[in-house]
Amino acid sequence: MKKISIIAIALLTGVFGACTVQDAPSSDSFFTLRAVNGDAPGTKTVLEGGKSVLWCPNDQINVFYGKASGCFVSTNTEVAATAVFKGDLPGIKFSDTDFFWAVYPYSRETTFDGSAVTLTVPAVQTAVEGTFADDLFPSLALSSGTDLTFYNLCGGIKFSLAIEGVKYIVFSGNDSESLAGKVRVVFNKDNKPIPSESSSTEKAITVNAPTEDGYFKTDVWYYMVSLPRSLTKGYQIALFGDDDKLLDTKEGGPASIERSVWGVLSKLGEKPAPVHVESVSVQPETLSLPEGETAALTATVLPENADDKSVSWSTSDGSVATVADGVVTAVAAGEATITVTTTDGGFTASCKVTVTKPEQPTPDNPDEPVNP
Repeated sequence: MKKISIIAIALLTGVFGACTVQDAPSSDSFFTLRAVNGDAPGTKTVLEGGKSVLWCPNDQINVFYGKASGCFVSTNTEVAATAVFKGDLPGIKFSDTDFFWAVYPYSRETTFDGSAVTLTVPAVQTAVEGTFADDLFPSLALSSGTDLTFYNLCGGIKFSLAIEGVKYIVFSGNDSESLAGKVRVVFNKDNKPIPSESSSTEKAITVNAPTEDGYFKTDVWYYMVSLPRSLTKGYQIALFGDDDKLLDTKEGGPASIERSVWGVLSKLGEKPAPVHVESVSVQPETLSLPEGETAALTATVLPENADDKSVSWSTSDGSVATVADGVVTAVAAGEATITVTTTDGGFTASCKVTVTKPEQPTPDNPDEPVNP
């Protein structure tokens, strides 16, 4: 068979996560492909904030050419910015119409039908501090020659937690968008990988806490990987604790998960700072009522978005005037002060009430006595 040397190059600026070492295939026929990352030249994968992920020893990729396919394995002995992949493509027949298709990470389940690659983006993921799990973030390359430019397929969310006791989170779109699962991938006119419409099936992504202690840490960054999607009706993130207890939810408005872009959601579960009452006023501030009449007072609590705007009412003299829910009833002639008090902060405002006796009617004949 024809022997070709293959060099896969990807430059990165930082190292994240552990590498899973797998057995390399053995063959007498090797091929060499030179690879770079097209989304962020000089990297394998760049995380939000400019951090990157380096190639690891024994990293593996799927390579397809025509009907031939094989697993290519990095020969690196340490984590590095460049990698040399070796593998074989049994039965390869070169032609002017076929292309090299390459997929990272390698999976036995990844297939090629001559016009698209089918792979799986996990709907259940395990979080890793400061990065994503090994073999989680797929990238693909398409080339007529042995120089490959890899482009990321997915985007995702960088998130942190503000509350303790969270064992897993569930992310979903409000319009049942497909975010993960088995997906058929093609390349657009710009040679970028895109999922075929309606090809994936999973409507939600679950991210489990790292297995070291079973809980997410607070104020630590984690990553969730998703297919690119437009969430036109918004999204929801649910936080769960022991025994699948729902701890908190976050609702978000319309958003987009874009290829090779990380959105940021910080301090999930954090409660907003309370909005306390600052003042209260009452209208009218003075009131005159005949005995037996009623009138309503209006209390205005500020700010308008105060969390607790409840108030209580009281009278200085119930024999003169009473009050219930702001409605004053005149009892007998005299003066009383009606006070409104806020539950939050104890702010007060008052209305001075004067109760008068009812006016006696004037008789038609002034000489006739007036019946009381």
